Amino acid sequence: MNPDGFAQVFKRRWWILVLGVIVAGALGYFAYAHSHPTYERTASRLLLPGQASYPIGDNPYVHIDDLDQASDVLIDVLSSDKVQGSIEDAFPDATIVIERNSSTKGPIVSITVTSQSDAATGKAMDRILAQLPTSLNQLQDDAEVPADARISVVSLTSDTESTVDQGERFRQAGLAVGGVLLVTIIVTFIVDNVLGALSARRRRREGAPGAVLEPTTVDDARPRAAVGADDQVNDVHPAD
Repeated sequence: MNPDGFAQVFKRRWWILVLGVIVAGALGYFAYAHSHPTYERTASRLLLPGQASYPIGDNPYVHIDDLDQASDVLIDVLSSDKVQGSIEDAFPDATIVIERNSSTKGPIVSITVTSQSDAATGKAMDRILAQLPTSLNQLQDDAEVPADARISVVSLTSDTESTVDQGERFRQAGLAVGGVLLVTIIVTFIVDNVLGALSARRRRREGAPGAVLEPTTVDDARPRAAVGADDQVNDVHPAD
C-alpha cells in the first residue's frame, strides 16, 4: 500500500487512532509513575603493602603492583554469598558490584551499589565498605601475616550522594506507549478491511446505488426471436 492508501485508511478510521493515542498516553503515564528511578553510589579503595614488603625509605605506592593478586582474592571474598548475601538480604533491591578498577593499573578495588532507594543505596555501601577491611584482616590472620607485612586499605573515592538515573522509568513508559501505538495501527487496518468488506457485500446485495428495478412482465420474458416472428405475422395479415 502506498502512502496515500495509508492516509486514506487513517482518515476513514481516525476515531481508532484517537482512542489509541489516549490509551497509549494513559499507559505510558502509569508505567512511568509506577516504576522507580535507580540510585547509584561508587567507591574505590587502594591496597598498600606493609612496611616489611619494601625497602626502608621507599615509596609504598611504587610497590603496589605486587598486590594485584591480593586484590583479586579480596574481591572474591567480598563477592561471595557469605559476605554479599547478608547485605543483599538486608537490602533486597540492592545490586552490589565489586571489581578491580580496569581503567588504571594497580590493586584498586571499585565498588558500585545500585538500588531503587537512596537510603538503601547509602546503607548498603556503608556495609560493604565496613566489611572490606574486616575481610582483608581475616585473610591475613588466616595466613599468619606478620604485623609489619600486613596489607592496609586507603580510601580513594566515596560518593556521599547518590546519582539518580531516570532511564529505566523512561524506558518503561516508552515501551508502553510504543506497544499501544503499534497495536492501534494494526487494529486500524484490520477494522478498515473488515468494515470495507461488509460494506461491499451489502452493496452487492442491495444493488448499485440509485438503480431502479423495473417489474418483469410475461412479454419481457419471451425470447426476442418469438417477438420478432409475431410482428412479421401481423404485418402480412392485417386485421380486416
